[in-house]
Amino acid sequence: MDSHLALPRILKPKSALLSTELVPFHALVADNIATIMTGYMAFPFVTGNNRPCSLSRMITTDLLRGGLVFGGVAVTDCLEMDAITDPLQGGCRVEEGTVRALGAGADVVMVCHMMERQHGVVERVLGAIERGY
Repeated sequence: MDSHLALPRILKPKSALLSTELVPFHALVADNIATIMTGYMAFPFVTGNNRPCSLSRMITTDLLRGGLVFGGVAVTDCLEMDAITDPLQGGCRVEEGTVRALGAGADVVMVCHMMERQHGVVERVLGAIERGY
């Protein structure tokens, strides 16, 4: 499934991910890679919910930073994908997604296409900061 169109759900336990999909990430972290991009797929058997990786503290902070010991820059893929923008796909919209991604531990949040969304993101993040989020 393409996260540009919907939210993919990867139905594997953490142990399976650690022995397959996460092996290259371990190698990259060991090589001191500077940046890793988080994406929009859910790992419900790892997190217990269908929250996209980029919006999940369990993935960005606990697994990536804690488990893999990644100390570089965590950047999201563009939040303007349907997995985030479309509530019918479980999305929360770009502005809310940005606040959630930053709360999950992202250092850089990408909003690449629509200027009005970029303005909305800045306003939403400033509002969240003012509310002590």
